[in-house]
Amino acid sequence: MINFITDQNEKLIQENRELQLQYLEQKQQLDELKNRMKFYDQKSDINADELSEALLLIKAQKSQKNGDLSFLEKVDNKISKDLERSMRELQATHAETVQELEKTRNMLIMQHKINKDYQTEVEAVTQKMEHLQQDYELRVDQYVHLLDVRAARIQKLEAQLKDIAYGTKQYKFKPEIMPDDSVDEFDETIHLERGENLFEIHIGKVTFSSEVSQASGDKEPVTFCTYAFYDFELQTTPVVRGLHPEYNFTSQYLVHVNDLFLQYIQKNTVTLEVHQAYSTEYETMAACQLRFHEILEKSGRIFCTASLVGTKGDIPNFGTVDYWFQLRVPMDQAIRLYRERAKALGYITSNFKGAERTQWLSHQAPKTAQPSSTDSADGNLNELHITVRCCSRLQSRARHLQPHPYVVYKFFDFADHDTAIIPSSNDPEFDDHMCFPVPMSMDLDRYLKSESLSFYVFDDSDTQENIYIGKANVPLISLAHDRCISGIFELTDHEKHPAGTIHVILKWKFAYLPPSGAVTTEVLGNFIHKEESEVVLRLPPTTSVSPLVVAPTPKPRQRVTPVDKKVSFVDIAPHESSVSSKHTKYRFFFYN
Repeated sequence: MINFITDQNEKLIQENRELQLQYLEQKQQLDELKNRMKFYDQKSDINADELSEALLLIKAQKSQKNGDLSFLEKVDNKISKDLERSMRELQATHAETVQELEKTRNMLIMQHKINKDYQTEVEAVTQKMEHLQQDYELRVDQYVHLLDVRAARIQKLEAQLKDIAYGTKQYKFKPEIMPDDSVDEFDETIHLERGENLFEIHIGKVTFSSEVSQASGDKEPVTFCTYAFYDFELQTTPVVRGLHPEYNFTSQYLVHVNDLFLQYIQKNTVTLEVHQAYSTEYETMAACQLRFHEILEKSGRIFCTASLVGTKGDIPNFGTVDYWFQLRVPMDQAIRLYRERAKALGYITSNFKGAERTQWLSHQAPKTAQPSSTDSADGNLNELHITVRCCSRLQSRARHLQPHPYVVYKFFDFADHDTAIIPSSNDPEFDDHMCFPVPMSMDLDRYLKSESLSFYVFDDSDTQENIYIGKANVPLISLAHDRCISGIFELTDHEKHPAGTIHVILKWKFAYLPPSGAVTTEVLGNFIHKEESEVVLRLPPTTSVSPLVVAPTPKPRQRVTPVDKKVSFVDIAPHESSVSSKHTKYRFFFYN
């Protein structure tokens, strides 16, 4: 189509040139004739018209004298020639006009075809857009449906997490009936919520030695026992007469199986006192210690016998007391439920999304330390990621100079790790990421629950060695509960004066699973926060409870200019301003 238009255009240009040449020739002839006529006009005062008329008159007179009338025919021939010439000119003009009209017609036809093609193409594009719109709407509907399904799953998972964390009734059982129990002793089914357990202590029979009856002179003493378990109130058995009293007293405690309770069961004992009643008064005769640590290793009822010790000291062998105790929910299942509840609380109280944290870990390219030399592992490994992001408000010991800081720390039994040196900076950005592969061992669990990780900031320009410009202690107990440690910690110098802050992040790659028996052998103290958020902020500094750690010796190093690292970190500082802690409430009831 375009070639056709181009050919037509070239033809029109060629014809235009030919017409211009003809026009120039005719103009030249006309100019010559005008010049001639002008010449004649200049020679005489008679113009061409007058001369033509005069010649015609003279010729006419001669013709009349001779009787010849042929001049009329000549005049007619001239007129007819003029008419023919005019006709030819008109025909040429008409032909040219027709030709131009034909060209215009052809161009209009071509434009019509182009417009028709454009219209067809527009209709095809419009139809394609309609199909795309329909496809887009269909995909949007599918995505909306998938989002609804995902939202429903999320709501279901949230409901399950809340059910695990805050407890719907999940453990239902009927008390065991032993052969020596009366049938109507238990009259209801006990319902336990998640995290709860029923601990029972049964005081059976006390057997006094013969020395007791000889010393007291009373062959039928009236006695009763008292004891206090955990943080519950004092319990008193029935008053029974005889040297072999059978109290058959059972106390039941609704407890939460957590670290504090397990610590109490493992380390503490309950003092049982035997009293002799005299009317409205009583006297303490003997006492013994009841131990319950076997419940951590055995299930069901555990029968024990304890030796009574006289309070006055004159009777070394006072007698024995028979007792049993049990947890209604087996210990292994109770610990599992407790861990599930603690993990669910960690998910619920998390301040940023797990997907972002997974993406954050996937973009890291950390250095990996050599594996730990600890051998007492449970057969599984985990990775601890430690990131030193930055420091703020650092001051060199030479106040007029800026420090060249770097950070050194030592985790567990790995070698000292030091970051790159940032030259001349009071607010250095390290972005140092280190990965420590560690086995899930008893030593690691003990280390996490009792130690703190010390970060030392050294000045590379300081000529005096072993002097750090700042130190921060980060307690690691949150890692033992599978929680992330992330926040800004206060730095102090060797004189315990504030020396700036450091921002660090410590987190596990996988969920932390303590080794078997770890929860029963550690001294946890007041470090344990029952339902704290996994993000901890340490500003201003608090009193450190970690043992004294010797500062690592700074190593001679070549100064390295930091290179921009393509590592993205999740900025969670705005969400780290509080620590939520809830204390577990214990409910209890008794039956005798």
